[in-house]
Amino acid sequence: MGWLEGQVALVTGGGSGIGRGIVARFLVEGVRVGVLERVPERIEQLQAAFGEYVVPVQGDVTRLEDNKRGVEQTVRAFGQLDIFVLGFTHKLRQHIERSALGVPLDVVLLDLGGTAVELISYTGATVAPSPTGEQLGYRMMALEVEDMDKALAYLRTKGIEPSWGPRVTEGQYARAEIRDPHGHRIELRQWF
Repeated sequence: MGWLEGQVALVTGGGSGIGRGIVARFLVEGVRVGVLERVPERIEQLQAAFGEYVVPVQGDVTRLEDNKRGVEQTVRAFGQLDIFVLGFTHKLRQHIERSALGVPLDVVLLDLGGTAVELISYTGATVAPSPTGEQLGYRMMALEVEDMDKALAYLRTKGIEPSWGPRVTEGQYARAEIRDPHGHRIELRQWF
């Protein structure tokens, strides 16, 4: 029995790369998973690899209506939604959200490059539209940046001073963290 047994997640971009790894790990931990995936071939691969434990939904993470459809189909299949993982790459060109930091996430991604993964936990809520901020149990954004020094310099031009996490030796990673006034955090990571 996994430590997340009985939970339900929706992972966007879960057909390849980091997203596919998140899907596989969730399954090991007992999570049933909805996956919003843009590429039809990847949907077929998900169904072949994971069967009834995964509900793939074709859609584009940059389109709000596709995200809503992903939530609806996941809840319809599994009866609830506990975790939402928003994953996308630096090719994103549409504004997704402004955090309370006042930095549009798409601008950060376009200027820095890399991959973003946002994890939101709804603590077992069954959701039709996504819950309001008051229902939000946990939220974390991780940006896998290509150049940590460039990322930090850019954020400082916006008046944001990150705090450093552990800076690990070569072969591992460096981590910096930003917290907004509402307790959300953005973690910057660079793998060496």
